[in-house]
Amino acid sequence: MVNLSNMSQKPSLRLLIEVSNRIAIIIMVIILAATTVHAEAKHLSATTDEMISLPMTQMLIAYEGFQNDADIIRLEHLRYWTNRVEDYHNKTGKYPFQGESTVPIYVFVATSQQQKYITQPPPAPAIARSMKDFVKILETSLGKPINEYYDPQYAPDAKPNFYMYMIDGDTYHFAIHTHQKYLFSKRVATNYYKVEVSNEPNYGVDLILLPDNLFNTSHYMKAVNKAIQKPEFFDKRITLTLHATKE
Repeated sequence: MVNLSNMSQKPSLRLLIEVSNRIAIIIMVIILAATTVHAEAKHLSATTDEMISLPMTQMLIAYEGFQNDADIIRLEHLRYWTNRVEDYHNKTGKYPFQGESTVPIYVFVATSQQQKYITQPPPAPAIARSMKDFVKILETSLGKPINEYYDPQYAPDAKPNFYMYMIDGDTYHFAIHTHQKYLFSKRVATNYYKVEVSNEPNYGVDLILLPDNLFNTSHYMKAVNKAIQKPEFFDKRITLTLHATKE
């Protein structure tokens, strides 16, 4: 999978990234937290004056609340998309885009709005396929329309705001990025963790899990079954992009 953190950085560069991440978090606190506080009352919008008028403590609380809820949804989406990939395999005997290239193929699972923040292409010589192509190949094999689920965060902070699918030979990977640490996540940076599944696990430093070895565990079930504090807020966001590739 693409590692946006460049794991082999020198200590000084890692420190610089940590500082940059913290600055990014502060900026996103101001934007996301203020939006979250006022979103339902203001139909998912907030004015600049309203954002500035919020006390920092309230912004921090709202931001953490947003991320805690969003992580639950991200974990749900990881299981959803993995199940669609496995359904495709059960139908066709292969995984999406398997055999179409001799180099890895990546799909950024992101809306058109989220795609604007993706400035780094897959690592050479890998190539990318569009989200539209990904949905189309799944629907064609499954014989029915599917819902599309995306990271509920509109803009990135310390972590990317997209999911990722990759096929390399006969091995697939699917990854999400979370705000908080889990026993089944890999730390990339401050408030930036990755949860990744594959048909070829790696239980070492990369921590890549078989789907059944994640989704059937008590740790995952406990995390994904936590109550969402603002379900209506997130339901609205999810509904807006259920068929984003067809708009």
